[in-house]
Amino acid sequence: MAERKKAVKKDRNEKRVRFSFFSGMDEVKKSNFFKVTGSMVAVFALMLKSSVILTLAVVVTAFGIMFITKTVAMRSAKFFVGQQRALGAVNGYVEEMIHGQKVIKVFCHEDIAKREFDALNDELCENATQANKFANILMPIMGNMGHLQYVLIATLGGTMATFGLGGMTLG
Repeated sequence: MAERKKAVKKDRNEKRVRFSFFSGMDEVKKSNFFKVTGSMVAVFALMLKSSVILTLAVVVTAFGIMFITKTVAMRSAKFFVGQQRALGAVNGYVEEMIHGQKVIKVFCHEDIAKREFDALNDELCENATQANKFANILMPIMGNMGHLQYVLIATLGGTMATFGLGGMTLG
């Protein structure tokens, strides 16, 4: 009986520790969320104060980058779904053939089983190739779009400073 009380007490204490840990995590997450959000709002306000035109250029190019990223990712996602379906079909087919190996041998269906496996494997290979093709071009596209955004903002800011537009000056 005493051991049971100790076990219940230990279990209760462990639950308290876990609860306090997770509730503390919630507070940390909330605090970090507000810190990050507040910092982003402050930076955006300073950008607007510094130059509305440059801020709009940054926002427009950022949305352009997000649109292009979303478009490429959606194409890639379609093929990743196809890859998983084809992988499931290949795995299921292999498992069936392994379990029915004696029947396949007895009725001489090796060639048929090989042709069916090759067809399933080709579909898997095609989906995997297409999925990885789009996924692998995503990062270079994003990097180049970031460089293009930098050049656009620098050129626009330099032009504004050269002609004295928007309160920008040289030096």
